[in-house]
Amino acid sequence: EDFNSIVDFLDENNFIGGLKSRALSIASDLLQGDWVQGMADKQIVAASQLCPHDSAFGSLISDQTYPTFKGTRDLVDGIMYTGFPLVQVIAIVMAQKHSNLEIASPVDIELDVPDGAKLIDLTDLSSIAGWADMALEEVRNYLGGTTESNDLGITSMLQSLFLDDDGLLTIPIEDQGFDAGGVKLSLFDVTMVGLDSFTMFDVLKASSQNRFSNSVKLQ
Repeated sequence: EDFNSIVDFLDENNFIGGLKSRALSIASDLLQGDWVQGMADKQIVAASQLCPHDSAFGSLISDQTYPTFKGTRDLVDGIMYTGFPLVQVIAIVMAQKHSNLEIASPVDIELDVPDGAKLIDLTDLSSIAGWADMALEEVRNYLGGTTESNDLGITSMLQSLFLDDDGLLTIPIEDQGFDAGGVKLSLFDVTMVGLDSFTMFDVLKASSQNRFSNSVKLQ
């Protein structure tokens, strides 16, 4: 089966619909949770100390602690719900790639654009807002540029927001336990490594009027 038939199979078995529902639920929980509120409060306090018109201007940074990110049962279930089928899809695609089967060429999709419709030109975002091109370029330059510590901007941002002193992203898991057939598996946290090793982060680069290209490299 080709990739399209795999996607159709997943859709017919409500995997894609379930994935969307879980993603929206997880996103809603994160946005309404203490972690996002804590990050917002931290930025507000920092901005107040830098604003000369604020009563807190020039004051010392407080030692207040903010809530850390904690994985919920829904988050873990969503990761496992997504991960297992994707691993199997990747295995099928790789098997096809290394076989003698001929893979059908990509399908060309044509859209009927109403007369007079104004499409967004990704090489000139001024049609959205006059400052859009400059803002996007500033974001790209910061994330892909080198900071004073010789790290890329994306690395510096991740280190300040998510990573610990060892460059690890540890996600604590609350109340997780899976029991099946007399075997109990307990999951206390998930740790991701390598997020501080970006050597290239060139994203959202307009390669044509309707296409962005992204290039990312890690050690």
